[in-house]
Amino acid sequence: RFVRHYYGGWISHFSGHCSTFDRGLQQCLAVSLHSTSSQIDSDTFPQNRIFMPPLSENSLPIEIDVQSVKAMIDENADFLLIDCREADEHEFCRIDAAKLIPMSQTPSRVEEFETHRDSQIVVFCHHGGRSMQVVQWLRSQGFNGAQNMTGGIEFWSRLVDPEVPRY
Repeated sequence: RFVRHYYGGWISHFSGHCSTFDRGLQQCLAVSLHSTSSQIDSDTFPQNRIFMPPLSENSLPIEIDVQSVKAMIDENADFLLIDCREADEHEFCRIDAAKLIPMSQTPSRVEEFETHRDSQIVVFCHHGGRSMQVVQWLRSQGFNGAQNMTGGIEFWSRLVDPEVPRY
């Protein structure tokens, strides 16, 4: 049995970039290819593997650029903007329209996403690594409108709002 990564390759590893990566979320991400549900086959699959279902016809592209997100905010579009960084990072710099749900708390706070199950959810972090993992997990839970904001708040600060401090 294998684990398929979202991009189509076999057996994908997490980068290990985020020191706050919660083991509970990591366990939620490991899903058996042969399972018909989202149950974890922890006896077969190591903790750092992921299965992503293929895109459905209703799925949005997995990434969205910062300019598009800015336009959505300006147009008061109906979408959920999630900052998955930790509270201290959010305090240092933030996008005012974003709701803070740290990556480590995502599985326990998934009910906060439910009203947006069939709509667009944009997730960002510092550079885009953690938020991509959150987006992949959300998509595995059926949130096909989940998207990663490419480049995170770093690109936001560089390309959209230079008043947002960089770190």
